[in-house]
Amino acid sequence: MCTIGPARFLGFLGEFRLTHPHHQIQVADCPVNALVAQLLSGSLDLAVMALPDQADARLKSQLLYREGFRIAIPVGHPFNDRESIPLAEAGREPHLLRESCEYKGYWLNEIHHLGVELPVAFRSEREDWIQTMVAGGFGISFVPEFSPLVPGINLRPFSDRMIEREVSLVYVADAALNPSAEKFARFAAGWTWN
Repeated sequence: MCTIGPARFLGFLGEFRLTHPHHQIQVADCPVNALVAQLLSGSLDLAVMALPDQADARLKSQLLYREGFRIAIPVGHPFNDRESIPLAEAGREPHLLRESCEYKGYWLNEIHHLGVELPVAFRSEREDWIQTMVAGGFGISFVPEFSPLVPGINLRPFSDRMIEREVSLVYVADAALNPSAEKFARFAAGWTWN
């Protein structure tokens, strides 16, 4: 999934390659809906994704790790002087909306229920554009805590709630995995992700 940062996977992928040198891995990123469609069509064996809603019953998921969301702020922002920020207060700041985020609807609903209208200053599918604009002082954004960050961004947690996603390895439930995908899934299940 395109919103998942590579840092948590480097050690895992390196170790898998060392212990399984004859297996090739191709990494590609897509939005959640495209990954689900590719899994169901058989053009993709495995996907790493987080599903904010109930997963499709035709898919099986294997939890890898949990990842909290944080508030991405530019270095000079007043939030830098605080340890944490309530969601309603963060929701009143000019916001840079991550269109590729699978939790976009969740954020909009949560903020709406607080009686706040999120002031969206900019929207983009691309994480690098959103983060560069945060660093440039155009607004704030809500990002996964393990995202690679461009210079000039600090992260703050929410003070009134813990918002996290479950990052899982997903595959078609009733289809047999090919031998390489099976080894990859078993290796992922035994890996220490923290």
